[in-house]
Amino acid sequence: MPGSIMGRPDRWNDVDEIKRSLLEPAAERIGEQLGRKHELVIEQDKPTGVPIYDSMYSEAIRSDVYIADLTGANPNVYLELGVRWALRDGVTILIAQNIKEDVKFNVSGVRAFQYGPKPTELSTAINKIVSAAVIGLQDPHQIDSLVRKGLSLVQLPRNELQDLKDEISRLKEAQGDDLVAAARKSAPTQAIRLLRQATDLNPVSSHAHYELGVALRKAADYPGAIVELREAVKLRDDWGEAWRELAIALNKSEQLAEADQAFRRAVELNPKDDETWSTLGSLRRRLSRSPTGSFNWTVLREARDAYHHASQLRGNDTYSLLNEARIDLLLSAEEPATRPGVMSRLRRLEYLARFEADSGKPDDEPWWKALDLTDTLLLTGRVDEGVAELRSAIELIDPSQREFSLTSYIAPLRDFLALKVLDNPVAAGVREAIDVSEQAIEAARRATPAD
Repeated sequence: MPGSIMGRPDRWNDVDEIKRSLLEPAAERIGEQLGRKHELVIEQDKPTGVPIYDSMYSEAIRSDVYIADLTGANPNVYLELGVRWALRDGVTILIAQNIKEDVKFNVSGVRAFQYGPKPTELSTAINKIVSAAVIGLQDPHQIDSLVRKGLSLVQLPRNELQDLKDEISRLKEAQGDDLVAAARKSAPTQAIRLLRQATDLNPVSSHAHYELGVALRKAADYPGAIVELREAVKLRDDWGEAWRELAIALNKSEQLAEADQAFRRAVELNPKDDETWSTLGSLRRRLSRSPTGSFNWTVLREARDAYHHASQLRGNDTYSLLNEARIDLLLSAEEPATRPGVMSRLRRLEYLARFEADSGKPDDEPWWKALDLTDTLLLTGRVDEGVAELRSAIELIDPSQREFSLTSYIAPLRDFLALKVLDNPVAAGVREAIDVSEQAIEAARRATPAD
């Protein structure tokens, strides 16, 4: 309502009397009829220290019942009424001392209640205000706003909206976690589909991006794996395993300099992770090769040292021990006197490899143990047994993961042939193993549909 002047001198201009005779009785009766506590808030009655614009617009939004006194067509009252109509469906009640003169512009088509100082005018106005307020409050679907009648809008405080967003985020995260858990129990192709759904549901889940990146890397989709694993380390920079997996994908994608940086970060974060040291050895081995077929012996020794460090961390495990022996066999091209000792180690490692391959321990990728056993047989001259073991190992690999697994397996075999560190029968067996692996890769490419 206007602060102190209601318009022309002939108007009822005693604002305090209007409050006592009209507004306070109306508020009292609304509370009584609804059985609720009530509070009559009149903007100009607030302490002068309260910022008026913050307060009046806040009241226009928060009030359960908003009464706009248009007497005198006060511009500020019209502005506040517009704010109310823009932001609340109801309940908004218009009053004026002279409907024809005071209710102007687009508001003129809206029902307004006339009041005046006479007892009958006051009684009639109070009854109409109370009735409109009670009916409006009892009908949560009523919209008396000219602005909002034709619009599908809902008004929510910021804190409630944020609470809803937080709850949606929590539910998405929970559903994403369920999809990740389901992916772990699914075949590789189905697992990738589930993990894509998980990252769509919760784009900020570093865990979902990590799992998807690993699954894509195993499916030989190295560009896709790199995208997901970069996102994982972006969301969680201190995750050593994610940096390691990113390095592996970059390594397989021939982005060797970036792979080296990622491995350094992984080792920095978790220097006692044997798998990181082993995969660092794999990268160093790749870096030691030149396009001309020669090898950088210093870098190759760095690869051997990385595998040796992994062996010390891991203990009796064929993965690092056998890779260390493989590199020592390559290094024997420069130091032939070391070859008998390397061959003796490979023969001893056969027992460990066979034990691990036959132990029946739970393993997500049992074929790697079988491939380790294959190499101990091939490289020590038991070619037929080695090729047979290789064929058995291939059958253990899901077709969607054969390209990644077998390309990783045959790369060191090609190094042996390039450096001519094998006797002729053994070299022939290694060539056969490479041919068998390449045939399996090609068959898997034909059989596995593109995702």
